[in-house]
Amino acid sequence: MKIAIISDSHLGYARFEEDAYVQFEKAILLASEKADIILFAGDVFDTKVPKLETLEKAVQIFRKARVPVVAIHGNHERRSKDSVNPVQLLAAAGVLEYLHGRDYVFEKDGEKLSFTPLWHVR
Repeated sequence: MKIAIISDSHLGYARFEEDAYVQFEKAILLASEKADIILFAGDVFDTKVPKLETLEKAVQIFRKARVPVVAIHGNHERRSKDSVNPVQLLAAAGVLEYLHGRDYVFEKDGEKLSFTPLWHVR
């Protein structure tokens, strides 16, 4: 089983905004060709409260993944306990599985892979 790991796309960072979308899309498409599952290891966005246009572009790009995507949030997305995290919004849109506070088991061709986040859940 092959796992692709992508992180730190920092979508919404004004200085490199368009390039970030292009590079992120290339990474998702290449990972979809080469791997059975993609782990996004944090910092999809550059801010805790991304613009709606940034969220929309992220959803459009994640929808191009041809394999499952699992994700954790990074320090740029982390919000207080009672606030919605932007990675939660991506999960609600159905484009990835958000791993915060829960395990995820992926199975393919009789092989199983378990993702178990190891941080303390508050």
